[in-house]
Amino acid sequence: MTTSRVKMHKYIVENLVPMNVFCNEFPIIVDMVYSNPSHPSNNFKGLYSSESLVLWADRELAAVILVAAILANRLYGWRIKLNDCLRTVEAQQQMAQYGYQPALVSTPGGGAHPRAMAVDVEALDSSGSTVDMGTAFDYFATDPAFDNPAARAYTRGWRGEEALDSEIWLNRQKLEYIMRRAAILCGHTIYPLAEEWWDFRMLPELWEGIAAICENDLHPYQRLRVIDADAKEVVKKIMDTGCRSLANSALPASVFEAIKYALNKFSSVNCFHRRSVCRE
Repeated sequence: MTTSRVKMHKYIVENLVPMNVFCNEFPIIVDMVYSNPSHPSNNFKGLYSSESLVLWADRELAAVILVAAILANRLYGWRIKLNDCLRTVEAQQQMAQYGYQPALVSTPGGGAHPRAMAVDVEALDSSGSTVDMGTAFDYFATDPAFDNPAARAYTRGWRGEEALDSEIWLNRQKLEYIMRRAAILCGHTIYPLAEEWWDFRMLPELWEGIAAICENDLHPYQRLRVIDADAKEVVKKIMDTGCRSLANSALPASVFEAIKYALNKFSSVNCFHRRSVCRE
């Protein structure tokens, strides 16, 4: 008996969108947690280069994030904080060496992160404070099968007070609602990872036939672990570019086109002209 192998297609890295360019025009903050060794939420020191400043998302997911950010702001007065998205195979390999529970760390090459189709999200309130979701981002339970406060189905409470626990549960529901609703408005379905309240990913039908992205698959300026001198110049241009200055930017043509794709898809969503649709 022969076993057939599914042919994996190479990911088109020209479809990656640098989410940093939207921060001035949308209620979005990019916080590259794994690039900052001293970040309080960074459980994986040295995972990315400290000069890896750009958060890259697949263009379909990028459009969903833009819609979700507007929904979050209009419905709840929130801003969306993006902590991670594209995570290369090499980064996953290093993650696996830290000794966390295997159920909470993907096998290298597995999942949606190494296809730039999963995003790790937090919410900030109108004062800039992190919205309480019960645990910190990237919380690792010691025994996730028995007790994982970061899991979506967790019901044992977080703060020991009914009112506070109810608020946390509601905050999680709000975050999940805006992400799910945004995906629907963009013609997609998004999957909230059961074990982690912050993790949202496109359905496997969009990425399961795509090979995981390695560092060498990327343009030098897209890489996460080593940023050379020429790549730094492009990264600086990306960091200095906003939506309004896009036409006058000196970005690589493929980056420009990927950004335009996400913006055009965002613009095609008409819920922002009819408040009632946003609440359906």
